[in-house]
Amino acid sequence: MRSFIYSLVLVSSLFLSCGSSTQMLPTPTETGNLIIGSILLDIDGYDNKFTVIWDRVEVALVGQYIEQGELKTYGKWIVSDENGYFFVPNVPDGEYSIKGFRVKLFGDETLTFVDPMDMVEPIEFELTDYNGVVLAGTRFDIKPYKRIINFQHNYFRLKPNGRVDFNRMERIHNLRLTTGEVLDNPPVPVYFIEGYPNNPWVGYLNMVLK
Repeated sequence: MRSFIYSLVLVSSLFLSCGSSTQMLPTPTETGNLIIGSILLDIDGYDNKFTVIWDRVEVALVGQYIEQGELKTYGKWIVSDENGYFFVPNVPDGEYSIKGFRVKLFGDETLTFVDPMDMVEPIEFELTDYNGVVLAGTRFDIKPYKRIINFQHNYFRLKPNGRVDFNRMERIHNLRLTTGEVLDNPPVPVYFIEGYPNNPWVGYLNMVLK
């Protein structure tokens, strides 16, 4: 399994190896914001499985924003790249959340997780027995800063009893997985700065790191 111990040099080489280019990250519009984040599912004995999934995770984002004085809703499915990172360019000013996500476990088996959003705190995700995730919600916890909507690193650990532990981290430091590997990943903006060095979003991403 690919090692998760990243350095800035490794992050850059990963982008080059998977053929990323500035064409994959559209330039900023006049008022658009950039959503970024990463997602990692650590399966800790559920169904007697011990594995880590970050590649091709389907993430459901929801939000709300004001347009011409009218409250509008936002909902979109996106897919993480081979390293677990995702982005959505040029979204409106507003408030956003991860409503749920789903992964292929083995073969055709799909695990689906959803945040019921039935309370303001804490954020809790549940393993469900259906594949549907409604792109709507009542809690929106991430707002733009310097035109970046940074969901940071989203780490999920699935226990044998189906309980889902969730932690959102600015950076990942010495996190030991169920596989024994140790993660040490820089803040999410670094991944996109190294991967798209000539893209105009880099200026905004650097401002977020200051």
